[in-house]
Amino acid sequence: MLNILIPVYKGGSLFLGALNSALTKCPPSSRIFISFNGESDDDYARYLAYQKTIQLRNEVFVNRTNAELPAIQHAMNMKTWLGKHLSDRDKIMFLCHDDEILAEIPQESLPDVIEHEDCVTFPEWHLHDVSGNFIEIKKISEINLNQDIEDFIFDTFRAGDIYTNLSGIVCNFRSLKKYCRWLKIKKTGARMEFMLATASHVQKIRCENNIKVKIRKSPESDGSKITIKNYYYDEMNFIIWLLTNFRIVKYNNLKSSLYRFFELYKMYKISC
Repeated sequence: MLNILIPVYKGGSLFLGALNSALTKCPPSSRIFISFNGESDDDYARYLAYQKTIQLRNEVFVNRTNAELPAIQHAMNMKTWLGKHLSDRDKIMFLCHDDEILAEIPQESLPDVIEHEDCVTFPEWHLHDVSGNFIEIKKISEINLNQDIEDFIFDTFRAGDIYTNLSGIVCNFRSLKKYCRWLKIKKTGARMEFMLATASHVQKIRCENNIKVKIRKSPESDGSKITIKNYYYDEMNFIIWLLTNFRIVKYNNLKSSLYRFFELYKMYKISC
């Protein structure tokens, strides 16, 4: 069974597009979890009005926080809430409140998505700007996805500026819990999907082309607000995360990682 997780905070009118795509494009066996962070944008009222207009074919669970929480605290809140409904092996697919599932996910594709217990699955992203104009299709398989974790990490580093977004990524609940532990010490939001992919128990990364997600890329996104200082700090933290979780064991990669860490540290100090 696939579970769809939609965290919502100031989704506005775009939230209805995300909600509609989840309710109409996911197999009936999928469960949909929606977590409303505060009520500042009336998203919960939009949900109540919308769900009255269609016949729900999925089981829907709703969480509402008592106040508007910072993003990390909202993630922790969702982890606790989901723990009441999910086991460690249950699969979760993320969908941001301003993105959409483009093509209907066929029921027969679900065994492919959930085949590997300790696996993180990446979708096919269709990038659009905030006005809805198509930009490009990004397949993370372009960096040779189906390989071991270490080679994935270093191919990713070498690839440079690939687009990053959680929408459409599938992992099990155990990976999500490990991801939330990492968030406790995170200061920025860069490379979230890499942290999921490199959780200490994850054994495989794969691409699922049956899942196609429309991503709206905005110049006002959180990623564009990260300062160069915070970027260096974030990448140093990421390398530490990889080392402490024994995701870098090959000698050449270890040597390169340590060299990169000290290189980043020097640039970080200059930017302070």
